[in-house]
Amino acid sequence: MNPYEPPKSQNPPVSFLNADTHPVTCPHCNEAFRGAPKKTFLGFQQYNCPACSQKFKYPLSRGYRITYWVLLLGSFVTMVNKPGAQPNLFTLLMAIAVISDLYLMWKRR
Repeated sequence: MNPYEPPKSQNPPVSFLNADTHPVTCPHCNEAFRGAPKKTFLGFQQYNCPACSQKFKYPLSRGYRITYWVLLLGSFVTMVNKPGAQPNLFTLLMAIAVISDLYLMWKRR
């Protein structure tokens, strides 16, 4: 035995998975895989299934969800306090994101 050589191990080498990948299941074909999400414009995580090539979204993360709710409620309070105020584009986008998130969470049950 060479003293400069490390001892031979019977265990296979440990492989570290990419930190950006998450275990997900495709809602179309029920295939489980690990994938890196692609963020959409409103912050949803979008995955592409390797088995059926369908794209699907996951609900918002907790940080995005809390931010959207706080900003949306603040926008509504501002509209209520100022008579004649109209919702702007950002308010509408936040409302779309919150409604889409609620739908995705309901669908994942």
